[in-house]
Amino acid sequence: MKHRVWVFAVVLLVVAACVLPPNAGIPQAGTVDVNKGALSSVIQRLNFYYELHADCTSAGYPKVRIVSPPANGRLLIESAMDYPTYPQSNQRYQCNLRMAPGTAVSYLSNPGFRGGDTATTEALFPNGLLRQTHFNISVR
Repeated sequence: MKHRVWVFAVVLLVVAACVLPPNAGIPQAGTVDVNKGALSSVIQRLNFYYELHADCTSAGYPKVRIVSPPANGRLLIESAMDYPTYPQSNQRYQCNLRMAPGTAVSYLSNPGFRGGDTATTEALFPNGLLRQTHFNISVR
Protein backbone atom coordinates (compact mmCIF):
# COMPACT_ATOMS: atom_id res chain seq x y z
CA MET A 1 0.00 0.00 0.00
CA LYS A 2 2.84 2.42 0.89
CA HIS A 3 4.46 1.67 -2.47
CA ARG A 4 1.26 2.58 -4.37
CA VAL A 5 0.91 5.87 -2.49
CA TRP A 6 4.54 6.74 -3.20
CA VAL A 7 4.21 5.88 -6.91
CA PHE A 8 0.98 7.90 -7.13
CA ALA A 9 2.71 10.91 -5.50
CA VAL A 10 5.65 10.72 -7.95
CA VAL A 11 3.32 10.42 -10.96
CA LEU A 12 1.28 13.36 -9.70
CA LEU A 13 4.41 15.53 -9.34
CA VAL A 14 5.64 14.60 -12.84
CA VAL A 15 2.25 15.42 -14.41
CA ALA A 16 2.02 18.70 -12.48
CA ALA A 17 5.46 19.73 -13.72
CA CYS A 18 4.40 19.21 -17.36
CA VAL A 19 1.21 21.29 -17.20
CA LEU A 20 1.46 25.04 -17.71
CA PRO A 21 -0.11 27.16 -15.00
CA PRO A 22 -3.40 28.83 -16.04
CA ASN A 23 -1.74 32.27 -16.17
CA ALA A 24 1.27 31.23 -18.29
CA GLY A 25 2.27 34.17 -20.46
CA ILE A 26 -0.06 36.61 -18.75
CA PRO A 27 1.62 39.52 -16.96
CA GLN A 28 2.60 38.40 -13.48
CA ALA A 29 2.05 40.26 -10.25
CA GLY A 30 4.86 42.17 -8.59
CA THR A 31 6.73 45.42 -8.94
CA VAL A 32 8.53 46.42 -12.12
CA ASP A 33 11.07 49.25 -12.52
CA VAL A 34 10.95 51.03 -15.89
CA ASN A 35 13.45 53.64 -17.10
CA LYS A 36 12.17 56.06 -19.74
CA GLY A 37 13.27 59.27 -21.41
CA ALA A 38 11.05 62.22 -22.28
CA LEU A 39 11.33 65.66 -23.83
CA SER A 40 10.24 68.60 -21.71
CA SER A 41 6.61 69.61 -22.33
CA VAL A 42 6.05 66.72 -24.81
CA ILE A 43 3.72 63.80 -24.05
CA GLN A 44 5.70 60.54 -23.81
CA ARG A 45 4.11 57.07 -23.66
CA LEU A 46 5.51 55.20 -20.66
CA ASN A 47 3.63 51.92 -20.80
CA PHE A 48 0.76 50.05 -22.41
CA TYR A 49 -1.16 47.47 -20.35
CA TYR A 50 -3.26 44.79 -22.06
CA GLU A 51 -4.56 41.27 -21.62
CA LEU A 52 -5.49 39.07 -24.56
CA HIS A 53 -6.95 35.60 -24.90
CA ALA A 54 -5.04 32.99 -26.94
CA ASP A 55 -7.19 33.86 -29.98
CA CYS A 56 -6.04 37.53 -29.67
CA THR A 57 -9.41 38.85 -28.50
CA SER A 58 -9.35 41.24 -25.57
CA ALA A 59 -9.90 39.93 -22.06
CA GLY A 60 -10.81 43.48 -21.01
CA TYR A 61 -9.03 46.69 -20.11
CA PRO A 62 -6.60 46.70 -17.19
CA LYS A 63 -7.58 49.29 -14.57
CA VAL A 64 -4.65 51.62 -13.80
CA ARG A 65 -4.38 54.02 -10.89
CA ILE A 66 -1.65 56.41 -9.79
CA VAL A 67 0.04 55.34 -6.55
CA SER A 68 2.65 58.11 -6.51
CA PRO A 69 2.33 61.02 -8.97
CA PRO A 70 5.38 62.66 -10.56
CA ALA A 71 6.66 65.76 -8.74
CA ASN A 72 7.47 67.66 -11.93
CA GLY A 73 4.71 66.69 -14.33
CA ARG A 74 1.60 64.56 -14.62
CA LEU A 75 0.52 61.13 -15.77
CA LEU A 76 -2.19 60.61 -18.37
CA ILE A 77 -4.14 57.34 -18.23
CA GLU A 78 -6.43 56.48 -21.14
CA SER A 79 -7.88 53.65 -23.19
CA ALA A 80 -5.79 53.15 -26.31
CA MET A 81 -4.85 50.80 -29.14
CA ASP A 82 -1.26 49.59 -29.50
CA TYR A 83 0.74 46.52 -30.47
CA PRO A 84 1.22 43.91 -27.73
CA THR A 85 4.73 42.61 -27.07
CA TYR A 86 4.36 38.95 -26.14
CA PRO A 87 7.64 36.97 -26.26
CA GLN A 88 8.10 34.42 -29.04
CA SER A 89 7.71 31.58 -26.55
CA ASN A 90 4.17 32.72 -25.66
CA GLN A 91 1.13 31.21 -27.40
CA ARG A 92 -0.10 34.80 -27.94
CA TYR A 93 2.99 35.78 -29.94
CA GLN A 94 0.97 36.01 -33.19
CA CYS A 95 -1.16 38.70 -31.49
CA ASN A 96 1.83 41.07 -31.79
CA LEU A 97 1.00 41.47 -35.50
CA ARG A 98 -2.12 43.56 -34.89
CA MET A 99 -3.14 46.35 -32.59
CA ALA A 100 -5.02 45.49 -29.43
CA PRO A 101 -7.07 47.50 -26.93
CA GLY A 102 -5.55 48.35 -23.58
CA THR A 103 -4.72 51.09 -21.12
CA ALA A 104 -1.91 53.55 -21.88
CA VAL A 105 0.08 55.54 -19.35
CA SER A 106 1.85 58.67 -20.61
CA TYR A 107 3.92 61.41 -18.97
CA LEU A 108 3.88 65.18 -19.54
CA SER A 109 6.46 67.30 -17.72
CA ASN A 110 5.79 70.76 -16.36
CA PRO A 111 6.73 73.46 -18.91
CA GLY A 112 10.49 73.94 -19.08
CA PHE A 113 11.32 71.19 -16.57
CA ARG A 114 14.50 69.21 -17.20
CA GLY A 115 15.91 66.56 -14.89
CA GLY A 116 14.76 63.36 -13.22
CA ASP A 117 11.22 62.53 -12.20
CA THR A 118 9.56 59.42 -10.81
CA ALA A 119 6.04 58.03 -10.61
CA THR A 120 4.37 54.78 -9.59
CA THR A 121 1.22 53.17 -10.97
CA GLU A 122 -0.73 50.06 -10.11
CA ALA A 123 -2.51 47.99 -12.77
CA LEU A 124 -5.25 45.48 -12.03
CA PHE A 125 -5.65 43.07 -14.93
CA PRO A 126 -8.99 41.40 -15.83
CA ASN A 127 -7.63 38.05 -14.56
CA GLY A 128 -7.06 39.58 -11.10
CA LEU A 129 -3.29 40.00 -11.28
CA LEU A 130 -1.93 43.19 -9.79
CA ARG A 131 1.25 44.86 -11.05
CA GLN A 132 2.93 47.93 -9.63
CA THR A 133 5.24 49.86 -11.96
CA HIS A 134 7.80 52.41 -10.79
CA PHE A 135 8.87 54.80 -13.55
CA ASN A 136 12.23 56.59 -13.54
CA ILE A 137 11.90 59.38 -16.11
CA SER A 138 14.82 61.35 -17.51
CA VAL A 139 13.44 64.63 -18.91
CA ARG A 140 15.56 66.58 -21.42
